Amino acid sequence: MKYKVIWPLILLFISLNLHASAKDQTRQTRISTNGDYTVTVESWLQPLRIGRMHAWTAEIKDAEGKPVKNAKIKIGGGMPIHNHGFPTEPIMTRQIEPGTYLLEGFKFSMAGPWVIFLDISADKITDSVAFDIDM
Repeated sequence: MKYKVIWPLILLFISLNLHASAKDQTRQTRISTNGDYTVTVESWLQPLRIGRMHAWTAEIKDAEGKPVKNAKIKIGGGMPIHNHGFPTEPIMTRQIEPGTYLLEGFKFSMAGPWVIFLDISADKITDSVAFDIDM
């Protein structure tokens, strides 16, 4: 009898932790592969949702912590375990302010681990960074 009371509590605890994990992924900071840039991405859609279009901002700073202006950003990624990319073609649409860029067109089509790759070029410096998203 007491197991009937415990299971709903366990499921509630798990669902709250899964929601917190998804929320934590909406803002991430990483240092690029060669250490040229520090990049912070943040989702405009919170919490993250499967099957919805997402837009993100990317704040890019150089090694000295200064905003990187007029960068060119190529976006890639997808689901490595399924060996496919995004079902859409995300692009950088504009620079919102110096060093902050709008990235649009992301769609996570199923549950599981995703990765977002950004190839960043500015002032003759090209570097890349990756962000893991678990939907």
